[in-house]
Amino acid sequence: GLVLGFLSVQTAMQAVGSAKSLNAALGETNTLISGMDGEIDKVAASARNLADLYGTSDEQQARGFYQAISSGAGDAAEATELLHSANMLAIGGVTDVAAATGILGTAVNVYKAEGQSAADASDALFVAMKSGVTTIPELASALGAVLPYSQSLGVSFDETAAAVAALTKGGLTTSVATNGLRAAFNSILAPTEQAKKLAKDLNLEFNAAGLEAMGLAGFLDAVTTATGGSNVQLQTLFGSTEATAVALGFAGSSGQSFTE
Repeated sequence: GLVLGFLSVQTAMQAVGSAKSLNAALGETNTLISGMDGEIDKVAASARNLADLYGTSDEQQARGFYQAISSGAGDAAEATELLHSANMLAIGGVTDVAAATGILGTAVNVYKAEGQSAADASDALFVAMKSGVTTIPELASALGAVLPYSQSLGVSFDETAAAVAALTKGGLTTSVATNGLRAAFNSILAPTEQAKKLAKDLNLEFNAAGLEAMGLAGFLDAVTTATGGSNVQLQTLFGSTEATAVALGFAGSSGQSFTE
């Protein structure tokens, strides 16, 4: 009897603790939608439904709502749609809802003008995980740094995820691949005078206009063909060590992986 009584007290205390944590998470979310009548009630109801549907806690879902709204979701309905994709990605990619919500929210926000959906971004990330030597948590923590560069150059989210996956398959870590890709994009956006001269000699349009016109796959193929994969010429074009490592990767096995 004493044992049962003790366990009952423990259960009750855990329930109270969970309720406090949920209320705190909802309170944080409410600060983002304080001027929208009835929205926090919709968030609370949706958090419960999502928790039941995906086998998580109400608190996790409420914190997911905070991230979704922070990243640009306009209301509870829009955030709920994002969280459905985030939960599925979290389960398939063995990560938490917060990480999945973060990267999907970033993708949708950065590529808003292109009509990027959370569901399509989730699919692209899952394919990148399966095809490369990377994980969803690694992609979630690293990809955000390169997406603004990709978007500004007309490179889609799918292509960016595929490029990182191909580079990891070629031996680079996810963070090194992402940083290198960002450095490569930066070199294309602002080529040095040496790069401009070499590109002219090679009859290569090594600039943002060339990348936008040919697409990432076509641009990389043109660079590889024009330079013949020469380390020296690629170094001159891309400048930094990080960007050159990416260029060399695409000139080798990573190029084929990216195409696939």
